[in-house]
Amino acid sequence: MKERENITIWQFLILMLNFEIGSAVVVGIGTEAKQDAWIACLAATGLGMLLISLYYKLSQLSDRKHLYGIFGLAFGKWAGLALSFLYTVYFIYIAARVTRDFSELINTAILPYTPMEVIIFTLTFLVAYMVYKGIEVTGRTAEVFSPTVFIFIFAIIMMLWASKGIHFNSFRPVLGDGPMPVLRAVFPGLLTFPFGELVTFSMVLPLVSDVKQIKKYSLIGVGISGMLVTLAVAVQIAALGSETRGRASFPLLGTAKNISIGEFVERVDALIVFVMMLGIIVKSGIFLFCALQGIEHLTSRPYRQFVFPVSMIVGMSAVLVSYNYAEHLQEGVEFVTRYVHVPLQIGIPGLALLVLWIKQRKEGGGRAAASKT
Repeated sequence: MKERENITIWQFLILMLNFEIGSAVVVGIGTEAKQDAWIACLAATGLGMLLISLYYKLSQLSDRKHLYGIFGLAFGKWAGLALSFLYTVYFIYIAARVTRDFSELINTAILPYTPMEVIIFTLTFLVAYMVYKGIEVTGRTAEVFSPTVFIFIFAIIMMLWASKGIHFNSFRPVLGDGPMPVLRAVFPGLLTFPFGELVTFSMVLPLVSDVKQIKKYSLIGVGISGMLVTLAVAVQIAALGSETRGRASFPLLGTAKNISIGEFVERVDALIVFVMMLGIIVKSGIFLFCALQGIEHLTSRPYRQFVFPVSMIVGMSAVLVSYNYAEHLQEGVEFVTRYVHVPLQIGIPGLALLVLWIKQRKEGGGRAAASKT
């Protein structure tokens, strides 16, 4: 008999916040909009609320089935299994990309002489152990450490302010190139990363114990995380300027280097890495959990049997996914966003919602006709 896992609504919210912040603050996002990137983030947050509403409606129409069960219900057994396999591979691939993001940051900021493979596999085994213990442990871990992370975020902003590293002139001119750069930044870039990645929460929604509060807290989670990402982007622009931010591999790290208070408080790079670490671990863990749930769905065997073999695949993929970080970013922007994220985050879930809605209407019409006869 399959063991039922549950998380509280508060743990669900905390997981969503950490997941969304995750690698979104590691890499530079919305750079196409230059000094208006913060506006693009706000616009993408609104669209992100529509996306999470889509995923919630899918769960509602399918009687709280997870994503793989939804595919079987909408498209039939064999098409559902094919899509389940596709999404399992997708989740493994994105888990590898997230792991590579953070490993590059650690290698750049605090462990420059440590081989990348050592960092990647250390992080992978940490995430694997957490996932093996269950989604409840992931939720409790995020619940315990999140207050410290948010305190550090506030402290970093205050230290930047005290260092006189915030320059509001960097935001001018507002919409100087018109709205088109903002729109190009929003779609497909910001909509799919980080908000479209919430497709993973189609696997988490059925595990939340307080069913009545799910929609409300989903929207709150997207709203708060969107504001935090917008704040992070705004701070980067104010500290570095849009041009420097656009060239930086890790703009938040570059922002932290501007902190200097009385020539005493300096070099807070390690603090930045700690702030990012929880979000990355949660994000990579949820992608791994979703992939394992897919394998469980395909094989009808408990997912814990596959945790460490699949984690090894994630680790190897993170090493081999690209030759260097520049290639890694280019692949993410030019290929993954358009040809992987858009169909898998928006296209297929949207089609599944349409099919389920039509089926529900037909069943409702059939019942109404039967009651008249």
